[in-house]
Amino acid sequence: MLEDHHHLLAEYSAVQQALSELAAIYNDAPIGMAVIGTDFRFQRINARLAEMNGAPVEAHIGRTIREVVPALADIGEGLVRKIAETRESILNLEVEGETAAKPGVIRSFIEHWSPVFGANDAVVAVNVVVEEVTAQKRAEERLRQSERRLSTALRAGQLGVFEYNYQPSPSHYWDKTVRQIWGVGPSDVVTDAFFWSTLHPEDEARVRLTFARSEDPAGSRRYDAEYRIFRRGDNALRWVKVASDMFFDGNDPVRLIGTIQDITDRKQTEEQALLLMREVNHRSKNLLAVVQSIAHQMARGADPETFASGFAERLAGLASCQDLLVRSHWQGVDLAALIAGQLAHYKHLIGTRIHLAGEPLRISANTAQSLGMALHELATNAAKYGALSVAGGEVRIGWAASAADDAFSISWTERGGPPVAVPDHRGLGSQIITRLLERSIGGSVVLDFDPSGLRWSARAKASAVLEAKRLEAAAKD
Repeated sequence: MLEDHHHLLAEYSAVQQALSELAAIYNDAPIGMAVIGTDFRFQRINARLAEMNGAPVEAHIGRTIREVVPALADIGEGLVRKIAETRESILNLEVEGETAAKPGVIRSFIEHWSPVFGANDAVVAVNVVVEEVTAQKRAEERLRQSERRLSTALRAGQLGVFEYNYQPSPSHYWDKTVRQIWGVGPSDVVTDAFFWSTLHPEDEARVRLTFARSEDPAGSRRYDAEYRIFRRGDNALRWVKVASDMFFDGNDPVRLIGTIQDITDRKQTEEQALLLMREVNHRSKNLLAVVQSIAHQMARGADPETFASGFAERLAGLASCQDLLVRSHWQGVDLAALIAGQLAHYKHLIGTRIHLAGEPLRISANTAQSLGMALHELATNAAKYGALSVAGGEVRIGWAASAADDAFSISWTERGGPPVAVPDHRGLGSQIITRLLERSIGGSVVLDFDPSGLRWSARAKASAVLEAKRLEAAAKD
């Protein structure tokens, strides 16, 4: 009997030790735990949950949920009722609200509520396990805000995000923007073969070399490139810019992450600017050649004063033509505007003594310069010696074009001026309105020194004189 007594004492001591250990684990656990009866009163609670609620353990025992944490009472009582009725656990429940421990602060919890069964298999209480996740929730919200800001920045910069993974097998991730650039849908699978097939043949070798260099751990570990692709669907040519970083595991590349931007508009602007610079350079050289030729021709046998005034007048005529060309971006000039510009000193006579007749026409930039010089010479001559040198004299300027016949003509006719005589010497002015203009327009010029008034006319192919778009429109009419 004595041995049995010692054995029982040993077992009792072991049980007490186990219960003590369980109590210590329960009370010191880093998560909150409690047992709540079906009457909503706390039967047991550990220090962590008591701290969450803002009251000591002793203040919970025997008191109801509403008495201890009134802000969460409706939720807690509802859960106890539901578990008592359904006899089923409610797990991973997210709860938010204020507690006495931190008034005015919304705290977040993940809770697990499970039934505790009595001897008659009835639900007699509910076991509660609570983990506070306020910090995690705030971190997640900050991450979401950061992602939203990043997304906004990417959209503002029209940047798409891509990722290329080497393991376990090569795979591509393209976001919505990148897929739109390449013309692929959200469910389309992107492969290495597809990517390389979209590259412009002239760019593929360069892109492959740049990509290979980014895989070298001893290199810059950057993959930056600008290249052309053919968009799937409409096969449109697009320029893209890639900026990315390669990540390694030791010496092995494992992931490439970066951004892609459609820079087609920028490239087109750059190409247009380059073409414009080339055009300006070409036209500047031509203009300087014309100025040099004028100066050279006028300098022959001319006294300095006569040379200076005459040269200045011809430069003014050239400048007027250049202004029109610049305003039209070198896309042709309205013929009536060109004539008005060369007759600027006599604009008060237009409509009374100077009569213009002709349909609206736009002549090419090349023709505008030579024809403008010719009109300037005719106007200067008329003012000095012809119809505009006396009261009552008149000038008629007419022009016409036919797309069907590919013909263009313009004429200058003077009446009412001093009698005209054939000059003994033909100088630079005569050359400008005849031979120089003929070479420029690839046509013919007739200069008639009729005693009743100077008559001048020029003919050429419309296709050689008119601005291309205007000629196309005339052909359609």
